[in-house]
Amino acid sequence: MRRIGPGAIALGIALFAAPAAAQTFKPELDPDRFVLTADPLSIGLLESARPLATRQLSLGMALRVGAPPLQVCLQDGAGQCVQEGDIVSSRFGTDLVGAIGFGRFGFYAALPIVLYQGSDFDAGSSELSASSMGDLRVGGKVLLASNQVQAVALDLRTSIPTGGGDDFTGDGGANVEARAIYEYRRDRMAGVLQAGYSWRQDGSRIANLYVDDEILWSVGAEYAVAPKATVGLSAFGRIGIQKDPDAMEDASPSTEERPAELMASGRYRVSRDFVLEAGASTALVDAYGAPAFRALLGVRWHHERPVRKDTDKDGYFDDEDKCPLDPEDFDKFEDADGCPEVDNDRDRIFDTTDVCPNEAEDFDGFQDEDGCPELDNDKDTILDVNDQCPMAPEDFDQWEDENGCPDPDNDKDTILDSDDKCVNIPEDLDGFEDADGCPDLDNDKDGLKDTDDKCPNDPETFNGIEDADGCPDAAPTVVVTDKAVEIKETIYFDLNKASIKPQSFKLLDGVAAALTAHSALRISIEGHTDDRAADVYNLKLSQQRADAVRTYLINKGIAAGRLEAVGYGETRPKLPGKSNAARDANRRVEFLIIPSAVPATAPPTMVPAPTVTPTTPAPAPTTTPAPPTPAPAPTPAPA
Repeated sequence: MRRIGPGAIALGIALFAAPAAAQTFKPELDPDRFVLTADPLSIGLLESARPLATRQLSLGMALRVGAPPLQVCLQDGAGQCVQEGDIVSSRFGTDLVGAIGFGRFGFYAALPIVLYQGSDFDAGSSELSASSMGDLRVGGKVLLASNQVQAVALDLRTSIPTGGGDDFTGDGGANVEARAIYEYRRDRMAGVLQAGYSWRQDGSRIANLYVDDEILWSVGAEYAVAPKATVGLSAFGRIGIQKDPDAMEDASPSTEERPAELMASGRYRVSRDFVLEAGASTALVDAYGAPAFRALLGVRWHHERPVRKDTDKDGYFDDEDKCPLDPEDFDKFEDADGCPEVDNDRDRIFDTTDVCPNEAEDFDGFQDEDGCPELDNDKDTILDVNDQCPMAPEDFDQWEDENGCPDPDNDKDTILDSDDKCVNIPEDLDGFEDADGCPDLDNDKDGLKDTDDKCPNDPETFNGIEDADGCPDAAPTVVVTDKAVEIKETIYFDLNKASIKPQSFKLLDGVAAALTAHSALRISIEGHTDDRAADVYNLKLSQQRADAVRTYLINKGIAAGRLEAVGYGETRPKLPGKSNAARDANRRVEFLIIPSAVPATAPPTMVPAPTVTPTTPAPAPTTTPAPPTPAPAPTPAPA
């Protein structure tokens, strides 16, 4: 609080006294340093860096209320406070603003008018004028650099002493301010930073308050909550840097010479040309000119006069140019849109390296880097659109020669005829002696046909316990160790698919039960195939089967975040070699414990699989079949 020192009675009277007394005290200070910006592109009601477009005009008016605090205490000769209060205790006024743009330059003016003000000090007929004009502010800014996101400008303004200094509505002299402005806009967000300097022709003193040159700072942000509405938040203030030259003791600037405010604002476009603005602020620092509360409500007219220009100088005006910042390349391909077509056929291969710039590459994994479509990759005279095996030429052996695929396996049991002992009878591919090409009616040779055997690969124990089902009597099928959830049976899938056969449901239910019992475990589900079929095909199929097992466990109540799935194809065989036993061992799904999720000393535990009564005989397990052709390579990323 600014308090008047000894001998202040005369000074207090001088506040509102006749001209004779005023000669000894002329405050010449408007403590209210806030004036509505003339910029219709403002951010949080702070000046932006970008000027208006050429010959664009904006006019505005705002009503605001809030008394700039300038509290004093009048003392008698004994130094006792006889009256305390605000010199300006209430103020209601309006700001009239206008701006115009000329390319990189913008000019503006702002005139504050006090419609009513009151004071805590009443000196009869010499009290403050209830209304008065403030100092006229005029200025301009120049855009130094900009792109679509950022802009930097220099702003220079001055005040013309049209206000009443004795009524605290004007500074009584020239006041020049220079600011550097940085602006950032992206999508719905916008921000602005300002730093500047204020030079006053004459310093002003009221009691022990001394106002002279100041450093200016502002920071603001704005967010578009709707196409026509924005909200903003800004902070701004001043830092006095001049000492009082007439002070009898050290009078370095203190917090009273460092006003700062925090303002919340909003803007709503009611029509094409009219915008409503509102704001409310409070003091961040208890200093002169920063009221405890300030509110404003304004309307602004901003007529965006269309200016036809050709920024990229390609002969197309910006309002007709789909790419106003990038000149058309005029390569006789879509030249009317004003955009350069660096990739005419949009195949993501630049025309500069595209052998066929007007014909799109087909990205089928065959010679995709040249930019030309290959209509018959394998050159078997069957076009790829009709060729079921575009990368493998038809063998023309008078067996299904029209499909474009070589046919080395007549019975289509995935075993080449040269290795097939039953070339006309397809192998049943049930995971048992599948390499000979002949169907196996009783895999486990327990005397029960596989069609009637619920466990076709596990011989019945014939111990008098359910000997007709073909299954050995139950033993633990799922064991939890410190490294894995081990399964004692095989998970079977449909031929050439990732769909799980029903006969494996009971086993997977056991895995789910184990994971439910060990709720802290996180599991990596790893799928593997044998070495038959193409590498890419095996890798894809193993991933799909691992994903299928993961989905099954999730559906059984296991949290998805505990499960990962990865397919390794044939890259991690369990046993070397190409024997049936090795291939049978290599076709598997494993459940490995992710180390961080389980203590290293966790002892092995066994979880019996839940009893599930099959409703139909379980079909035989499926091996990983070789596809008719290698899978096409993935589409490359855009160049």
